[in-house]
Amino acid sequence: MANEVAPPPVTAVEQNGVERIPDHERTAGPLDLFRLSFGGANTFSTAVLGAFPILFGLSFWQGLAATALGLTAGALVLCPMAVFGPANGTNNAVSSSAHLGVHGRIVGSFLSLLTAVTFFAISVWSSGDALVGTASRVLHVPETPVAFAVAYAVFAGLVLVVCVYGFRFMLLVNKIAVVAATTLFVLGAFAFGGSFDPSYAGRSTRATRRRSGRRSSVPR
Repeated sequence: MANEVAPPPVTAVEQNGVERIPDHERTAGPLDLFRLSFGGANTFSTAVLGAFPILFGLSFWQGLAATALGLTAGALVLCPMAVFGPANGTNNAVSSSAHLGVHGRIVGSFLSLLTAVTFFAISVWSSGDALVGTASRVLHVPETPVAFAVAYAVFAGLVLVVCVYGFRFMLLVNKIAVVAATTLFVLGAFAFGGSFDPSYAGRSTRATRRRSGRRSSVPR
């Protein structure tokens, strides 16, 4: 149409906040959504979260079952909420005002803020440690508190830049980041695959067996 307004360029700073995104700017498709979701899951922070079941003492198969169960339960809860964005043209925290009221949606906004802060911290920490570790092995940079502070500051700044420029810039970054992160994970599987032990029993299982063995060895 002649009066149709062209979408803003990729390098334009995001202007939409909590208000409804205009229809002419809503040009993303299913592939874009997949790229963002897949890219968000293909990060060092996800690897850190994936290690939690083992750190908590579960075996490999127990950790795998717990992860699959948690993902399935979470997906069943969140799947219906996926229709809020396309219908309302805004985020879920703002859309929750339809259910919780204008003031009640603070609950959704607060939960979103906690999630954002948590993943921001995990991403900066894990990426900074990976950068310093690589620099130490390849360039022999000493692993000092200053080196870690600089690495954390660099990644925090990069994340903030993407947030400021907004959705379209994030799509551009993900076109590169998704391919790079996926390649690193595939290479990592080959690099560390030799030390993978699917029969790992977990600390809690081994401790239970030791206690059971001590009890059975006590004469009656």
